[in-house]
Amino acid sequence: ISFNSKSSEYCWLSNFFLSPTIIDGKEYATLEHWFQSQKFTNPELQEQIRLAPTAANAKSLGRKRDPSFRSDWDSIREEIMYKGLQAKFTQNSFLYSKLLGTQGVELQEEAPWDSYWGTGRTGKGKNRMGTLLMKLRSELS
Repeated sequence: ISFNSKSSEYCWLSNFFLSPTIIDGKEYATLEHWFQSQKFTNPELQEQIRLAPTAANAKSLGRKRDPSFRSDWDSIREEIMYKGLQAKFTQNSFLYSKLLGTQGVELQEEAPWDSYWGTGRTGKGKNRMGTLLMKLRSELS
């Protein structure tokens, strides 16, 4: 299954999918809001990202070069992503069921612009998003 935010059938696997989720006592409209806010230690910037009107706005704010950008980001980003995925799929029974319904099928984030989280331009990217989703699916089943 290849997915991204524009996939008609599998857009719910994307971080841009509107799925209000509570993490650490705060509600995030999408997983993208959570993930981007965690790049920074500045609580005001985290809150600005959390309250961004769209996932695209949250992503844009997450690209800010701010002094509070976490120096350990590369070493913790997958842990942060996984925590968000766990919250998204366990707090929403519809998404939980849909994820389990993909059992036995490889999940690939079709992201030509991202060879880390997605399949990249050549289709040979690391696909870390798909891998983390499959890990979560396995743990939930």
